[in-house]
Amino acid sequence: MGLGKKELLYLPKTGDAIGLNGSKPGAMEKRILNSRDRLIVCSPGIVRAMNLEDELFGQHRVMQALRNSTSKSVHEMRNELLFQLEQFTGGIEAKRDRSIIVAEVKERVLKLAKS
Repeated sequence: MGLGKKELLYLPKTGDAIGLNGSKPGAMEKRILNSRDRLIVCSPGIVRAMNLEDELFGQHRVMQALRNSTSKSVHEMRNELLFQLEQFTGGIEAKRDRSIIVAEVKERVLKLAKS
């Protein structure tokens, strides 16, 4: 999400997970993040979660939940997505990992520890 813009940019995966069956990451991408930008990583289990009608939660619902919580803290944003997921699935037990990481850039200045 850009500084003050509250826009979401979807970055598709570039390869399999590192270490999964000995695989290596796919293509590398470089992105510049500014202060207060956020990086959100969701496991496939969130996008592929299903409800009682065998409907996928899907990328669209993930993006909508995140879009609706752009003004919230990183913790509240994560919790909102997990809450929306729980509401959608009706409490169905997860068959896959459902992990989400929401990280926010505090400053664009790199600070090194002094020895």
